[in-house]
Amino acid sequence: MEGARLLRTLAGRGTSRLEERRSVFIGVAEPATDEAAWRARVAAIRAEHPHARHVAWALRLAGGLERASDDGEPAATAGAPCLEALRAAGVCDAGVAVVRYFGGTLLGRGGLIRAYGAAARQAVAAAGVRERRPHAVIALALPYPDWPAVMAWLERVPGVVLRGAEYAEAVRAEVLIDLLAADPQAVVAELRERTAGRAAAEPRDTRLYP
Repeated sequence: MEGARLLRTLAGRGTSRLEERRSVFIGVAEPATDEAAWRARVAAIRAEHPHARHVAWALRLAGGLERASDDGEPAATAGAPCLEALRAAGVCDAGVAVVRYFGGTLLGRGGLIRAYGAAARQAVAAAGVRERRPHAVIALALPYPDWPAVMAWLERVPGVVLRGAEYAEAVRAEVLIDLLAADPQAVVAELRERTAGRAAAEPRDTRLYP
């Protein structure tokens, strides 16, 4: 389907630790889908390290938003390398923070960029990457006599998953249609044709699933 695309994001939480001339850098990478929630997460990480000098971070969301903070380090020496780690991994809906405990020796711009970048990349690698695919969500309702044949057909259609069937006055279920593998309009049209119009198939929204 035009406009649908695969999204790469972090599979979970990843951490790293490295030391550079007695300064300690601790990286934390996690899935993140909201800027306010991620800023709150950075505040929590800061609270976990009350004696750290800096907590630089970056955030990259699927909608195109990118944010980065040097948190008092020289401009573009901390937040920018963190953001570049997310870009290099090709992940969105993801954040990475790097905590620095100052060791008493100045690292210079180049040293800071290398250290923050390495800590961020290692944390992102430790988190791992998973793919999320866009799915159209269809609310399906149809009479009981039609259900066995419809279910058997849907289970053979590539990119289609049935979920949450409920049996009341009619059979109700969600149909997830992978937009990179199937055309939801064609699936809905076929559903109605196979049931002579008895199936009610209403689009709900589009969601991302692994």
